[in-house]
Parts: sequence; structure tokens; C-alpha cells
Amino acid sequence: MRTTITPLIRHEWEDVAVFDEEAFLQGVHDLGLGVEEDSYRASYRHATKILHIPITIGAKFKDPDGYAHAYHKQLKGRIDIAKDRLKDILGILDVRVEDTIQKRVDVPLFRLHSPKVNGSCVTYQESNEAVGIGDWWVTIFGSGMGAKQDFMVKYSSSFKARNGECKEIFAPITLQISYVSVYKAGARVGQGLRAEALPMDGKKVINKGVAIRPESYCCGEDDADSDHEEEIFPLAAEGSNSIPVYERIWTRKEAISTQLGIEAFSVKSTLKTEVRHTRDLKLVFELPGGYDYRLRRLKKAHGFSWYV
Repeated sequence: MRTTITPLIRHEWEDVAVFDEEAFLQGVHDLGLGVEEDSYRASYRHATKILHIPITIGAKFKDPDGYAHAYHKQLKGRIDIAKDRLKDILGILDVRVEDTIQKRVDVPLFRLHSPKVNGSCVTYQESNEAVGIGDWWVTIFGSGMGAKQDFMVKYSSSFKARNGECKEIFAPITLQISYVSVYKAGARVGQGLRAEALPMDGKKVINKGVAIRPESYCCGEDDADSDHEEEIFPLAAEGSNSIPVYERIWTRKEAISTQLGIEAFSVKSTLKTEVRHTRDLKLVFELPGGYDYRLRRLKKAHGFSWYV
């Protein structure tokens, strides 16, 4: 089994924060400066208010692309001004990287569960006909003013869960984690972790991507999505030697966010990730007769749970 991870778009923290107030404040909070959050919020809004003023173009253009060019030129100028103002806000701070390590995190993608019945089997299979560089779009949001990085993740084989197994399909991502101290007028006013995906020059292929988890990880009632109909497989009247096979297509493509715990230099923090499946996924259910089965998709993760 091979996992191919391809780096895509990378955004430095200031490129994200200039459009996202909460990202700015989270970066400040991660470095232990949350006590002044109200002050930083007011400063942020003052620095970025230029982005909320309507852009007007007074000139007339014969070239139909002239207006768009003038508009984007003004917009870029305003973005640059707002970014410079944010740098001025933080410019009075002396941010020092004290130490740095690399550490792998496993970003959860899909929970694969099988019914707790001997002979049951559930197969996860990406489409062989799909063309592209990946099946999953994974975003790592940097913490402590770290960069935001997008990846595409692709698997070369199928996965199976049997007899009540719960498996987690994941993307192994290497982080660069730094211990950061913040000084103001010579006095330390904050410290914390800065974490971001380690920059990659090209795609990476590794033999990792699935792990067995406790059954409760897949079938906790609190995780089941009660807002969507469950699917019933009424096989109680079937003989135990009968194993009907069903195929389904998984089409859930909305992004799901997760907060991962990270720890380094005796400091604990969290890292936000977001995952989205980019195309249809084939699922095969082999269900022994003699039982009625209920299938419910999970609410807080990609995947499903079985109840017998």
C-alpha cells in the first residue's frame, strides 16, 4: 500500500490573516498574547478597514479587460497596505525562535467500520478510472503564526475492515514545530508553539496510511449523524451461510475540520486541519445473513458506523 502526498498551495500566515480576523487573533493567542486580545482585535480592524471600502474606477476603457486590470491593481495595493499595517502592529514585538523539531501527525481522513458479525467485510476503494493527483484535499492551518499548506493525498490500494474492525485511513504529514518566545521592550510577554507543515519540494510516497482503532472510535452513538436517514439491511430471515454483497457510492464532499493535539518542548497546543474527498468513493458491504443491520454515517468525521 502506497500513499502519495503532493504539496499544493502554501500561504504564509500574513497572507491568510489579512483576510481572516479570527486567524489573526488565533495566531496572537497561540503565542501567549491573548490577554491583550481586545486591543489586537481593534488594531486589526483599523488596519484592514481599507479592504472594506468600495473600489471605484473613474476612467473609461476601450479594452474590455482594462477595467478588470485597474480593479485588481487597486485591490492588490490595498492588500499590501493592510499587510504592512499588520506588520506594524506586531513590529514592536521581538519574536524569537528558541528551538525547532520535526514531528509527524496523522491527519484523519476516513473511518472504515464493519459490523460486529463473523464473516462481515467492508471494502473501501478509490475509483481506478479517476485521473488526477489525489483523492483527498487536506489543509493544514498553521498555528502560532505558521503557514497554511494544502496537499492532495492519493492511495494505491483498497482497504478492508472485517468482523467489527474499526480502521482509520489517514494522511501522515510532517510538521515543523518551533518553540517561540515573544519579547516587548526587553521583557518576555509570551511564549508558545509555532507549527506548520514542513515545506516539500515535490510529491512524497510512503508506505503508511491506515491504522486499527478501538471499535468505539467508529460506532459511538454521539458521533452518528441523526440528521440523515440510516440505511437498513433486513437480513435476519436469511440463512447464516448466505452473505449478500452490496455496493454503494460515497459522495460526501463537504470539508470536515478537526483539531489535532500536538506537544513539543513540554508545551501542548492544537492544530486545525480540514479534509475533503474530491470524487466518488466505492464501498462494498459483505453482510452475513441472520441479522438486521443499520448503517449510519458519522457526523464529525468522514465515515460510517454499523449497528446490529
